[in-house]
Amino acid sequence: MKKILAVLLSVLMASCVVISRRVEVKSVSTRAPVKVTSAVKAHLKDGSTVLYPYGIVVTATELIGRGTHYDVTLRKETYIESVPLDQVLGMESYRGRVNGAETFIVTSLATVAGAFATAALAVAIFGSCPTVYSADGVEEAELFSS
Repeated sequence: MKKILAVLLSVLMASCVVISRRVEVKSVSTRAPVKVTSAVKAHLKDGSTVLYPYGIVVTATELIGRGTHYDVTLRKETYIESVPLDQVLGMESYRGRVNGAETFIVTSLATVAGAFATAALAVAIFGSCPTVYSADGVEEAELFSS
């Protein structure tokens, strides 16, 4: 019985944790001075894109930050430090967020479902210890019982 209890507790304690995440996208103003510390994507007039994973500073004349410039086909990339502001059509910032309430609710439901599944499994396997029967069909013993 102790072994079964240990298995049941192990299964219950190993229930999954579901973390709900989403990406928050906001437009970035081109009016100087602006400092953005999250990732930024700048769309340029020629159709190319510059990604700034560590953010940017917008001055009166340019965007400053470590970025990767991708051509229109997204095949050619070059590293850049600044882009003239008059070449920028628009920018957006990205920030990952964890939805705490949804994470709590889904994790709680998964834990409850795991508890019910464990209980159902315990009921299904109860009494399934190897049993020895005599030739006339009389139960002689259960091998793993105490």
